Amino acid sequence: KLPNNFVYMSDVNQLSGFMFHYSKPYEVLSQAGNLLKYISFTDLPVNPPRDDKEWESSIEPKAIIRCAVPQNENELKLLNQIISLVVEIYDGFTQDLVQQSPNLFITNDILKRTTNLRQQELNKIKKFMKETELELAKEKKLELEKAKRRQLKASGQQEKVDQKMKEKRERRLKNKQRTRFQ
Repeated sequence: KLPNNFVYMSDVNQLSGFMFHYSKPYEVLSQAGNLLKYISFTDLPVNPPRDDKEWESSIEPKAIIRCAVPQNENELKLLNQIISLVVEIYDGFTQDLVQQSPNLFITNDILKRTTNLRQQELNKIKKFMKETELELAKEKKLELEKAKRRQLKASGQQEKVDQKMKEKRERRLKNKQRTRFQ
């Protein structure tokens, strides 16, 4: 278990035992309450990616240790213990992975769940990109139409275009009324 001043967060609940499978962090973490902010094992970027290319280029496995600046010798020793703990976890996992140990913590089920979750997030990013592109295309089209209207207005032909549009609307309205009465 984690000390009370720390919380475990993960995309997939089955990963909650990851740290404890490869190390015994309780003693170090219970002493690190004022120094350590968090330890993160992730492959996600710090800032959310804006497009799928940025998503794929920014995914790389890493461990992040966020802590306050050590103020004395004891805190410096504690920071070294925290770093050793993280290295121990990485070493244990890497060793199990390379040796294809039956003791490997991350199973195919966990991999499928995390992959599905990542795919959902990537789909959200792609959807947002498409919506943004459509919005930009609409704005560009609107701007072109405004420029065309200004140009026609300056040349005096806008009145003719407006008159044709008005006649077209009236014809459509008459046709609709005819179909209603029949």
